[in-house]
Formats: sequence, structure tokens, C-alpha cells
Amino acid sequence: QGEYMEDRLVIDDDLRSSVDSWIGDERFQLGYSLRVETDRQNGRRNLLLVNAYGMATSIEHVGYGVSQLLPIVAQAVLGREQLIVIEQPELHAHPKLQAELGDLLLAATDEPLKKQFIVETHSENVLLRIMRRLRASHEDAEDHQE
Repeated sequence: QGEYMEDRLVIDDDLRSSVDSWIGDERFQLGYSLRVETDRQNGRRNLLLVNAYGMATSIEHVGYGVSQLLPIVAQAVLGREQLIVIEQPELHAHPKLQAELGDLLLAATDEPLKKQFIVETHSENVLLRIMRRLRASHEDAEDHQE
């Protein structure tokens, strides 16, 4: 359900880096990067999203879609050989981001993560991206057999 995702991202540098590569300019192009800062008053480490202008904000103060997407990305890149159930991951995501979400799901099913997903979606963009990538990989495999 993602309730501890923020805490895990604060303490796990590798996970934060993996999630950052998906949400940053490389994949989802959300325009944010992840950074951890220590609060001077209470010493607590906080996860912040930093935009291209260097302005930092907490997850609670960005769009609802971003806060809903982060746990999905974190779970997709965390651990190996898990079954993950996701309900409507495309909610509050624009069509291009929905398609990129299909790429995330496919990437997580491959080596070394080998995840399995049960996804309830109404997004044609997610489904079309997955079908397109599967068709392309099947055609590549056929080309190599000839």
C-alpha cells in the first residue's frame, strides 16, 4: 500500500537512486529528483522532491499523481521474484506517463527482478505500450532465429 515507502527511500540510497532514474528526466520525465535532507530542528531525515529550478518540496505538496506513482515505482524496483497487485496505477497520470508505466512493469518482469504483476487498469495507453514492446521483442527473437 506504500505507507512506508517514504521511510524506505530515505534510508536506502540504492533504492532511491533506482526510483530517481525512473521519475527523473530519463524515463517518466516528471521534472523532479529525489533528495534527502536532515531537519535542523528535530534531526529527522526527510525525503524531498527537487524540481529543475532547485526548489525542494515534500511529497505531500506535489500533485496527487506523483505521490501515488512513487510507491509503484519503488515496489517495482525493490526486491526480486515478487507478486505485486496494483489497482489502477494510471490514475492521475497523463497518457505519456501511463505508457511509460507499461515500460516500468515490463522492465520489472525481466532479469534480475523477475517480478509478476496483477494489474487492474482502464488505461489503453498502459496496455498498448506493453503489447507493443512484447510484439517487438517477439519479432526480434524471430529475426535472430533465421
